[in-house]
Amino acid sequence: MKKLALISLFSFIYCIVTAQGITKITGTVAGAEDSILKVTLRMSDPFLITRESLTTYEMEVGNGKFEFAFNISKPTNVSVFINDKFLVFPGVYEMLMEPSDSIHVSVPEMKTAGHFGFGIVNIGFSGRGSDKLNMTKAATGAMLDLFNKDPKYALQSLTYKYESSDRKFNAIDAALKSFKGNISPQARDIIKGQLYDGVFYMLFISSLQSENDSLRYLFNKYIVQKKRIDVFFKSNVIYYHGGAAVSDYIQLSEFKNPYYVGGDVFRQDRKLEFAKMAMKYLKDKPIVRDYQLSRQTLTYVEAKMDNPDVRKMYQFYLDQVDARNPFFKQVKAIYDHAQSNFRTGTPFYKFALPDSTGKIHQLADFKGNVVVMDFWFNGCGGCKAMAPAMDELEEEMKNENIRFVSVGVDERKYWLQGIGKYSGKKTLQLYTEDQEQKHPFIKHLNLYAYPQLVVVDKNGNIAGIPPDPRTDKVGFRNFVRKFM
Repeated sequence: MKKLALISLFSFIYCIVTAQGITKITGTVAGAEDSILKVTLRMSDPFLITRESLTTYEMEVGNGKFEFAFNISKPTNVSVFINDKFLVFPGVYEMLMEPSDSIHVSVPEMKTAGHFGFGIVNIGFSGRGSDKLNMTKAATGAMLDLFNKDPKYALQSLTYKYESSDRKFNAIDAALKSFKGNISPQARDIIKGQLYDGVFYMLFISSLQSENDSLRYLFNKYIVQKKRIDVFFKSNVIYYHGGAAVSDYIQLSEFKNPYYVGGDVFRQDRKLEFAKMAMKYLKDKPIVRDYQLSRQTLTYVEAKMDNPDVRKMYQFYLDQVDARNPFFKQVKAIYDHAQSNFRTGTPFYKFALPDSTGKIHQLADFKGNVVVMDFWFNGCGGCKAMAPAMDELEEEMKNENIRFVSVGVDERKYWLQGIGKYSGKKTLQLYTEDQEQKHPFIKHLNLYAYPQLVVVDKNGNIAGIPPDPRTDKVGFRNFVRKFM
């Protein structure tokens, strides 16, 4: 009787834990018993499209073993890094985990990791929920076998790329069909979407940049007629994978040759036109429609904050989507914040920040000058690419009433190290006094990405977000000079 009671108690506890979605991933790295390893786990919430979608955990281990336990209520993509090396790439970037999974990964010695990581085909998976990772591994292996037989991508004709992609799609389908593990239909669809997305990525980039007259024929034969894109229309697969592929598919369906309308730049330059185009192709697919329009609107607001085109795009969004979609409140919150803190013509934040000598610089010090604010951090790839463009523009406009001001959001040590590499060399350099993102100035702005440029007019009011000088110096100059 006592034994039966204990069994019942353990079963009750197990049910509670499972219902709560307690999920574990443990690992053992071969030959690392005496080494210090940094292990990082990142999870992305599929129902969030803002930067809050990413959660990061990090630990140092000294015995080659690690363990992460966390709560999830839905299938979630997880990435693991060991000493900054991807665990499962080459192959895939993320592993799909479901509530109550308890997965163990067996990792080979650190010296076997390539430039990017270990690669999924070299990782052992066991434990509850591991069937889906072993299925991903098998399908990825079949796909990589074909990749390894291909000539260098730059030497492949467009016809070969489509034929080769078709073989990869078939290999993925065969591997998924033959794998008989305990895997939910939803997980199978998400994994198929993940693998298809990897094949679509390079194929569609090439297609959008191609002038080949055979493009429409190849696209119809290998993609449209075989309904390859349909995997992203199942259930909520689009929340996990395929957003870019679906956008590319729409553009390739609309134009016989997208190259002649700007290729992949078309969607960046003509946001509203593309959003209307997407409506035409997704009108009978409300889940995909609302996801795509939510992401497009959000990224546009984040990039430009406020201008007449942003307001038109947002109004179109409100008119077209179902307000009950899981992303509506997120888009609205970002738009409302931009309207509150970045609306053109409203006063800019009255900051007071130190330079490297400790001297405080305030917004009022720049009255009578147009101010170009550049927000950056050490290690930001985009910031590094922005720096030489800012140097060139500052030199060119030095005799005009324009002040270039860089604001670093690192702690002092890393801020000083990054000056001239990730920001302009001669620009006035300010920083957030070791408060980083928690400084009231940065919290008020709530910037979504870096680098971020903001132009302030002669009266201390927001002029707006200028064109990106990395790709459009003429547009940047014209924008700034409007406020002289």
